[in-house]
Amino acid sequence: MPGNGITVEEALTAATLNAAAAIGRADEIGSLEVGKRADLIVLSAPSYHHLVYHYGVNQVHHVVKNGRPVVRDGRRCD
Repeated sequence: MPGNGITVEEALTAATLNAAAAIGRADEIGSLEVGKRADLIVLSAPSYHHLVYHYGVNQVHHVVKNGRPVVRDGRRCD
């Protein structure tokens, strides 16, 4: 549990889909679905559960913005 009595899954949903809904953009962003913008990160962690145990550590391996890679293997793409 990340704290405040919520599960890891609830925290991730709050930070993604619910955040998009809060600004009225859940139809465009906030989850991986056909037709939505492809903004995502790939973490170098064996499971999403590791996020709550290793916060403060940069686990970002890849970043995709608007469907294009901008970070590969932890390094910015040119």
